[in-house]
Amino acid sequence: HRGGNILLYIPEFTEDSVWVNVLILNLYTRFGITAGMSEDRSFSYDPRYDTVIANLLYYYGYIDIFDYLNSNPDIVPGQEVWDKVCIDLAPYCLSGENGLNVYSRLKYNIMSGNTNPNRPLMVPAMTYIN
Repeated sequence: HRGGNILLYIPEFTEDSVWVNVLILNLYTRFGITAGMSEDRSFSYDPRYDTVIANLLYYYGYIDIFDYLNSNPDIVPGQEVWDKVCIDLAPYCLSGENGLNVYSRLKYNIMSGNTNPNRPLMVPAMTYIN
C-alpha cells in the first residue's frame, strides 16, 4: 500500500497452469491491477479501486486506523469495516461521543491540511500498551 514492486514467480507454464490466468483476472476485476506480463504489456493500476483496497487492508489488519484515515480523502468505510473503525477510534472519543463524529473530524482535518500526500497527518501522539 506504500508502493513498490511485487514479483510473482510461477513454474513453467503448462496446460495445468490455468490458475495463473484466474489469478491475473482476479487481480484485475477485484483490485484494478493489470499485471505486467512482458515489455509490451506493462503493469497498470486503476485508482478507482483505492477505496476497495484500503477497506480490505484495514479490515484484515495490514494497515492501522491512521494509515486508513490517510489513505484516500473520499473513502467511506463499508458496513463491515465501520465496526472496526468505531472500535479503533473509541480511545479518541470524548465521553458519550459517537465514533462517526471523530471519523468525520479526522477526515476533515486530513482533507483540509494535507499539502503533501506522501506525509501522513494523523498519527498517534502517544500509545499505551497494557
